[in-house]
Amino acid sequence: MKRLRLASTILFGVATAVLLVIWIRSYYAADRLEGWAPGGDSLIVASKQGGVAVMTFEWKGPAGDWKWQLKSRAVDDTSSFPADDMSQHTGRGGFGELDYATYVVSPTLERGDGVVMMGETYWLRGNGFIVPYWSLVLVGSALALATRWRGRFTVRGLLILLAVAAVAIVGVKFIFTGEPEVEEVPLP
Repeated sequence: MKRLRLASTILFGVATAVLLVIWIRSYYAADRLEGWAPGGDSLIVASKQGGVAVMTFEWKGPAGDWKWQLKSRAVDDTSSFPADDMSQHTGRGGFGELDYATYVVSPTLERGDGVVMMGETYWLRGNGFIVPYWSLVLVGSALALATRWRGRFTVRGLLILLAVAAVAIVGVKFIFTGEPEVEEVPLP
């Protein structure tokens, strides 16, 4: 049991470290994995500007354009996914929903003789979501630490855990609503 706990701690620790590296990379490189999902839909998993976007949709373009591939572009490149800024699809805290997204098959090119060739742009309509990397790193860190727990609590440890949970709940509420709820009490 001791070796299993150590192996799971190492596994979650390495996974969290990899997530941290990808999180940092997402601010200067937009990576995406695209291909066919089970059931005939198409799937995009993209990493851009501190978030992971996952979207399924029905591909309406040429069938040859859509196959399993990994692409990497600069964050400000129009052929990154989504083509616009990630913050347009997210709310406070970085969570969001994708119903429509711009997908550029081929970017606009300017040849040496001054001729501009327009790229192919599609509006994708489907279901998707955006999850910020900070939440994934937080879950990975919590899992790595939880595997080290031996099942014994002291009263002091429980009080510290309760205080941390209360601060986390208020923090999450602040992220999604904008300000913590504080009741004004009239002075006597």
